[in-house]
Amino acid sequence: MKRGVFWDGYKVHLTETCEPDSPNLITHVATTDSTVQDVRLVAPIHAHLAERDLLPDRHLVDAGYATARKVVTARQKHKVNLVGPILASTSWQTKDGGFSQADFAIDWENRQVTCLNGATSSRWAEDRFQEGAAVIRARFPPAACRPCKTREQCTRSNSKVGYGPPDHPPPASGV
Repeated sequence: MKRGVFWDGYKVHLTETCEPDSPNLITHVATTDSTVQDVRLVAPIHAHLAERDLLPDRHLVDAGYATARKVVTARQKHKVNLVGPILASTSWQTKDGGFSQADFAIDWENRQVTCLNGATSSRWAEDRFQEGAAVIRARFPPAACRPCKTREQCTRSNSKVGYGPPDHPPPASGV
């Protein structure tokens, strides 16, 4: 099921060249069950194209394939600029008028996060989600957050005040 539509069968993922002065050629074909998310094909496609020395400088994709992590990984691992719309956040904060990850300023070098009200995180830890994906967890001091008038827009927690951007790894040098 995808966005309320039931699929029964397979999806095909085609990669083709699109150079202005040459014919368009299909360079990779992958077939998956219809339930496999498109984003899961980015790494295997790049690996296959790398084996055949067919990696593009730019890989244009639709929103199903692009995440911040995939953009960074493609650049770091294959020197490919993955270009496509990144899906919007689906967090409760974004839906309910709260503050989303994009509303916080991240200082990767100093390993700190600053909120809209100017509070700066006091702890920074690299962690993993249950699924194994990397996450950065930043904690704010309770003295800065508990009295904050907009706290309900950041967190629903009564005790912990934190920030963990799941899909925003630190940028690689030169990216």
